[in-house]
Amino acid sequence: MKPRRTPPKRAHAVAPETMPAPRVLSHEEKYELIRAHAEARKARPGRLGLGYYIAIAASCLVVASGWLYTLDRGLWIPPREPDPALQELQDTTIELKRQWEAARREAQEAISTISSTSSPAVK
Repeated sequence: MKPRRTPPKRAHAVAPETMPAPRVLSHEEKYELIRAHAEARKARPGRLGLGYYIAIAASCLVVASGWLYTLDRGLWIPPREPDPALQELQDTTIELKRQWEAARREAQEAISTISSTSSPAVK
């Protein structure tokens, strides 16, 4: 656990009489101030280091090994007995297809019966 960080100590308030009067910086002074701040910043590396590529490879290895671990050898060895839920789903699907075909045949027979018994339209 990290040690608790204490807040920085605040500077004592300066009396308004002792504060210097604010002044407007000229364009050149602003430019020099910006340039000094930019030079004081840390230089960033231009290209990625070896550690970055090692971290990427390690992350990929962790993800791939976790994925293989969760498969529980199901990728290489098929299950010995079929899953009962899957078998029930297959049976239900076959039964639904059979009922659908029967209903479709009945509807076609009803349409053909209606069309053969009805009288032609009078013009």
